[in-house]
Amino acid sequence: GSMSAAFSLTSERAERLVRLALDCTSREYPNHLQHLATGDEDLAPPRELTPVFYGCFDWHSAVHGHWTLVRTLRRFPDVKCAAEIRAVLNEHFTPARIAGEVAYLGCPARAGFERPYGLAWLLQLIQECREWDDPEAQTWAARFAPLALLEQAGDLGRGVARAGPFEAGPPLVDELPVLVHPEADRLGRDLLLDPHQG
Repeated sequence: GSMSAAFSLTSERAERLVRLALDCTSREYPNHLQHLATGDEDLAPPRELTPVFYGCFDWHSAVHGHWTLVRTLRRFPDVKCAAEIRAVLNEHFTPARIAGEVAYLGCPARAGFERPYGLAWLLQLIQECREWDDPEAQTWAARFAPLALLEQAGDLGRGVARAGPFEAGPPLVDELPVLVHPEADRLGRDLLLDPHQG
């Protein structure tokens, strides 16, 4: 049998899953920083280094935690914690906080930061916002545009000008085809990614 026949994501199940993300997206510690400091000026708490994605123990978990929040709202707009989810997303997805992420990810010294896993989740989050016909989601997508533009230009993690010994590879979107495993792709679509399921 298929995975979707054995497991159906209901609103109640989604709420239990999304509670995990709600409980960690704003919890700064403990935190496993994967942070390259080139001097004292690079040292700061996680909430200052990456002001959107500082919770959930590490950066990529914070990113997919936020994706979980957006995806749950999109699939289950009447989930009981919808107002709480929107409040967290509106608190985190501000222009100032996203500008902090742009500054962090655009730094030449961070060429390999979260490549490809974390950056793939970031692109998935941005795409989820773009594809959702919801006024707030469209606002979030517009606010994420500077991060998406950095990626399109291949400048995530290397800044506009390549500098120093750290150089990133091609834009992450060029790497994505090798990340797709047919079975994982099918299971992902069956379980979560089909907006018409359930």
